[in-house]
Amino acid sequence: TSLKKGAVVTTSRDTSRSARALKRAFIAGLNLSGVHVMDLELATVPVTRFQVRSERAQGGTSVRLAPDDPDSVEIRFFDEKGADIDEGTQRKIERLLYREDFRRAFAGDIGDIGFPPRAIEYYTAALERSVDASRLGRRGFKVVLDFSSGAASFVMPNVLSKLGADILGLNPYASTSGALGYDRRAHQEEVAGYVRSSGAHLGAVLDPDGDHLALIDDTGHMLSDEQSLLAM
Repeated sequence: TSLKKGAVVTTSRDTSRSARALKRAFIAGLNLSGVHVMDLELATVPVTRFQVRSERAQGGTSVRLAPDDPDSVEIRFFDEKGADIDEGTQRKIERLLYREDFRRAFAGDIGDIGFPPRAIEYYTAALERSVDASRLGRRGFKVVLDFSSGAASFVMPNVLSKLGADILGLNPYASTSGALGYDRRAHQEEVAGYVRSSGAHLGAVLDPDGDHLALIDDTGHMLSDEQSLLAM
């Protein structure tokens, strides 16, 4: 209701059944208020943000299990630039919710559902353009990468295949149970051990949402978020 009738919203979810069920209900609510949906189905948060921008949508949502709480589900809201909505937009949505002031579309104005083709390929191409892929290929990096059983396992193989790196992948398959058991510190320690034993140049842990990256250097030292930001 906070968006104009005929607006477009990009949606996605994680691997869990609860997020899948809630996302379907959420899409129905969007359609019945006259809003069109571009559904990515299973996708990481960064891919969802990218798709909102590239498709010129007016907003986006991602439904995911809450970290450390398998009984709760989070709905994340993005603006037309793919960033988290600001406090003003959040208050506007909350006021409409509390007043139950919902727009209901007539039968001919109910929104459509579309499925963006080749979303992962476009995202991969954009990432490839942002780095010197040929130089990375010549360097021949050896990397230990933990996918944390999350949706990033659908995205990262496409990206990494373009860079010519030698990848040792851990937890490379999307799994709700694996994502629920995610412990960042434990995953970092496991990757650090593999970095030391394999002589890799770098280790990295992606959280199940694909929204956070933890880095481990070539000695097995685990970098803090601040150290990683400074290194970037």
